[in-house]
Amino acid sequence: MTTRSNDDSGDEAILPCIEVSGTNYEIGYAIGKRFGENIREGMRRRSKWFADLEAVAKGKFAKEFEGCVAAAKKHFPQYVEELQGWGDGAGVPLEDLMISSTWAELTAMKREGGEGECSTISLNDGKRIILAHNEDSSAAYKGLMFWLKAAPKNGRAFQCFSYPCFLPGNSPGFNEAGVIQTTNYTPCAEWRVGIPRYFLNRAIFDAASLDEAIKVATHPERGYGNHHNLTSTKEGRIFSVEVTPSKYEVHEVKGVYFHTNYLILDSMKEQPQFPGESSLARHAVLTKLTKEWSDPTKVKTSDIIKALSNHEGKPNSVCRHGRSYTAGATLGAAVFEIPKGTFKMYNGTPCSGNFTEGQL
Repeated sequence: MTTRSNDDSGDEAILPCIEVSGTNYEIGYAIGKRFGENIREGMRRRSKWFADLEAVAKGKFAKEFEGCVAAAKKHFPQYVEELQGWGDGAGVPLEDLMISSTWAELTAMKREGGEGECSTISLNDGKRIILAHNEDSSAAYKGLMFWLKAAPKNGRAFQCFSYPCFLPGNSPGFNEAGVIQTTNYTPCAEWRVGIPRYFLNRAIFDAASLDEAIKVATHPERGYGNHHNLTSTKEGRIFSVEVTPSKYEVHEVKGVYFHTNYLILDSMKEQPQFPGESSLARHAVLTKLTKEWSDPTKVKTSDIIKALSNHEGKPNSVCRHGRSYTAGATLGAAVFEIPKGTFKMYNGTPCSGNFTEGQL
């Protein structure tokens, strides 16, 4: 793998990485031991946010939260074991990690929209596919993110960008079957007791094909909404999958397509949701930037990276440089190219020029 750095960016060029194998619990435990300080620091930086979630999980909606935990244990016990390993390795209670990994559902229970401010650009010109994604969240996670290479004993090997406090799978990554995923949080008003979205994101990294990944994304017992960007190194197709607990739409991408953090597909856009100011602003900017991309065969990878590096309308820009722990920030950016078979992972903003290259 090759690392490129821009010394003026203020970001570290090399993203910390861990490579682990074993049972799901053993993998989680190794992660917890290696990045325990990151996990504890992430919880400390976001203590107010976590306390608000905990109040929901242990208060009025305690029964509903326990129902979501039970659904995770019923359908994906291996990932609960993985998270248990995180907690044991880091010295953090499993319940705390379950609360942070169900933040979207708990936020919806309060009838609110949460954070989650990613921007995605997809391209399919018939000969090549590019999936490019800015992973945005709280600036509190700056300096705490890492790259995970995991080979579960009873699952598929996968690699992904990882948060310090959540079950992996929510951020850009791919598995040994060639399935690639990025996600965009969609703040839906509808929720139900069911499988938390983070567990379905993680399950997609065990999928053998795009059809299987879509089946996971649209699981009939899903508890909340989500948006999945799914492609494959082997199948030459790319999909946008929007879900709520009661509906879903699968859209095959042809040409240029982009997504921020609200439902936009024809059968989904009228679903009750809480689109944020940042999401609407970034979607408007991407609409303008991609107007001249009518011929996708002429769009270069560098054009897409430039669009994801755009600072118009900051702090609600596509490329975000949040400074305070309560601000939104682009924590990393991923660019996957098929059939080239390569990916770039930026540690921090794409405008930084700090990225690691690898093979899919």
